[in-house]
Amino acid sequence: MLTGRNHTTVGMACIGESTTGFPNSNGHIPFETAAISEVLVDQGYNTDMLGKWHLCPEDEMNLASTTPNWPLGRGCERFSGYHFSADIADQAIEFISDAKQIDPDKPFFMSW
Repeated sequence: MLTGRNHTTVGMACIGESTTGFPNSNGHIPFETAAISEVLVDQGYNTDMLGKWHLCPEDEMNLASTTPNWPLGRGCERFSGYHFSADIADQAIEFISDAKQIDPDKPFFMSW
């Protein structure tokens, strides 16, 4: 859904923690394959990602790594990686409220 392409053609045959290293399961979505958040932020949308990501490669899952494949590197202006329903709902309400106060006519995209 995020890229509009078959998951195996972009290296995501499974979630990032279970990748095998094979070309269709390496956990690295090519940057030539834009995520919807990247396309929409370029079109003037506010973008937000809430909840579990599971789309970054294993080599980006430690504190010493760079994080280009995390939501903030893939077009999301905000990212809240919590997965508790009440907290996520509060984050969603805050994002929509902030966006509408700053520019009420600007469209937004939120992935929850």
